[in-house]
Amino acid sequence: RVPTSLATFPFMYFASGHTFFSQSLQPRLGFMPVAVHTTFQFGDTAEYAFGKRERLRERQLWAVDDDDYFAMEGKYAAGKGAEEDGYRGFIQLVGQVDWTPEEFVRDEASSTIKLEGHRGYVDAVLARKSVDVHTMYKGNPNYHLLMDSFQRRLIHDGLALARATRRKFIFPKLTCWVDRYWNNLEGGRFPGVSASQHPLPFHCPFDHLYDLDKWVHSKVPMRHYSFLESDRITDAQRNDSVIIRTKGAMDSSAAVGSRELLVAPGTSLADVSRQLKLRSWSDA
Repeated sequence: RVPTSLATFPFMYFASGHTFFSQSLQPRLGFMPVAVHTTFQFGDTAEYAFGKRERLRERQLWAVDDDDYFAMEGKYAAGKGAEEDGYRGFIQLVGQVDWTPEEFVRDEASSTIKLEGHRGYVDAVLARKSVDVHTMYKGNPNYHLLMDSFQRRLIHDGLALARATRRKFIFPKLTCWVDRYWNNLEGGRFPGVSASQHPLPFHCPFDHLYDLDKWVHSKVPMRHYSFLESDRITDAQRNDSVIIRTKGAMDSSAAVGSRELLVAPGTSLADVSRQLKLRSWSDA
């Protein structure tokens, strides 16, 4: 007889999917774990494990994409409905949506998907003509919905600009203001997870906010937020860029050797495309 014992690996180094992909616990502490569990998430289907693949892509842990996926021009087929013919180059929204203007105010009732409860509660909510989003409880799902509605408008505009310039769209690093879970949350977090383990708001995986399989089968040429960090993108490709900046917007660092187009607020996306062509920057 050989004596045996059972033990668990420390989650800090053998990471669960939630600690690594949602909490970003190890990256925030400055190291990578030995192993990562591609846990249950919200993007897999019976057709393919789209969610697992996307989470690994975002963290630069997926190394088996075809060369066409990284090409300036290519016929990569993300899904049955994908069409990339006629698209050349990439466009990316940079920065992270973790702020809103002080005047960003919405009627809380208008953000409620389904307003229900006892009569006193419903009347009280409807009586609030305007609720400053910054005064709302940060664990309130409505707070997340309001903030994300602003983020989605920016992504909508980015997609429109990508279509106007015929570029493949690189998503920004997405922000969530509460976690996503198939049961009750505690203060906007996974049950039992402390605020120090999981600060809010946080960078969240794509499948926390969007139905990934619908995007994969759409006609939108899209890439994950960390796409340009891949070692399969050359420095020449990475730095051959044009920064489109809106006057008055917060400053952000540009890639080495990049050019800059400064546009006024309200400039149409078609006009941005024309200005790029006039400067012969359409090939960046």
